[in-house]
Amino acid sequence: MVEVLHKEDSVNRKIKYTERELQYLGLIFFIVVFVICIPYIMYKRKMYELLTMYFPNLDLIATCLNFQGGPFELNIFKYLYSVDEPTIGYLSLNLIGLFSMMGVLAVLFKRTEYLIRKGCDNIMSKIMSIGMIMLIVTFFFPNRYIRVFNEYVYNIIKNRFVNMSKNTLWFMTFFSGLLLSFIIIKTEVFLNESIINDKLTNILHHIIHYL
Repeated sequence: MVEVLHKEDSVNRKIKYTERELQYLGLIFFIVVFVICIPYIMYKRKMYELLTMYFPNLDLIATCLNFQGGPFELNIFKYLYSVDEPTIGYLSLNLIGLFSMMGVLAVLFKRTEYLIRKGCDNIMSKIMSIGMIMLIVTFFFPNRYIRVFNEYVYNIIKNRFVNMSKNTLWFMTFFSGLLLSFIIIKTEVFLNESIINDKLTNILHHIIHYL
């Protein structure tokens, strides 16, 4: 049981939440802020390029938030895109995975539309190459290493600044994880614009041709 202070009409009341209720609140908070509000703001401000990088990588943001259950020792993000054993973990893992995959598909559909307008050849192999690089670099593999990186950064800062509060440590680690996530995303963009994509496209074209 977690007690949260709530001020109303100049009177302090203690509202008690179970850990399970807090974790559902954490998932709802993530969906409202990171899945709905931030993409909406990007869309309204016509930040389309940033939006195409942001939405497919919601899982990386969730992984950063998940570190040590979140700030303020509330464990509000304890099962956010983490393990699937409790119901909230299963729900969180699949929902955030679904949102990320929807982002990947949206990017691939837009790229397909662009290649068709340009009259390009081998569109299927080009889209498969882009999708494969996106999924490998930013979806299937990085989350585990972001968690390891966050733990490493946390321990370094904790040992160097002994008197630093736990919440400050968490936020510094969280932003370090976001920085690593950004580097991973930019790496994926670089690979998709490099000769590696061209070589992979040729390989996939030959595979499709001989099927």
